Amino acid sequence: MAVETRHPARQAPRSAWTRLAAGFGLTALAILLAAAPWPFALAALAPPAVAHAVVFDWSLRRPDALPAPLAFIIGLLLDVLSGSVFGLGAVTCLAAHGSAAAQRRFLSPRGIGHAWIGLALTAVAIAGIGWTIASAYSVLLQPVGPSLAQAALTVALYPPLAILLQTARLACGLTLRKA
Repeated sequence: MAVETRHPARQAPRSAWTRLAAGFGLTALAILLAAAPWPFALAALAPPAVAHAVVFDWSLRRPDALPAPLAFIIGLLLDVLSGSVFGLGAVTCLAAHGSAAAQRRFLSPRGIGHAWIGLALTAVAIAGIGWTIASAYSVLLQPVGPSLAQAALTVALYPPLAILLQTARLACGLTLRKA
């Protein structure tokens, strides 16, 4: 008696709860790992950079696995872990989600290179939003350098994170959605 095995991309469609658990769970895990104490200078910028890159990728490739309310919750988790202005992470994660949703039709069918360019533009916009909110909160113009460094780190981390997320999606049986 032979056992039929299926390729992960040909598995039966996953339930909505499985998709949501994969999207939210993997994103939260990535942020928790990034928030761990790391021995490099930009360690404080890693959690927001990872959060924005992962939210952008899930929202671009599988928006049903990480809808806007879950992106908001991820942003609140980011705020709690990073100790930044409460609500800043939620706003910037929603901005990453909205940007990916707006670019989805163009970027989703294309490869990682196009998505990387889209993320780079999004990261610069998110850096501007974050800088504006932080400056308004403190009623003092904040230095622009940390915001730009966070945008650069987001862009630098996106390709390896996108490859890891694609592997995780295949392992969970979540294939790329058509735009």
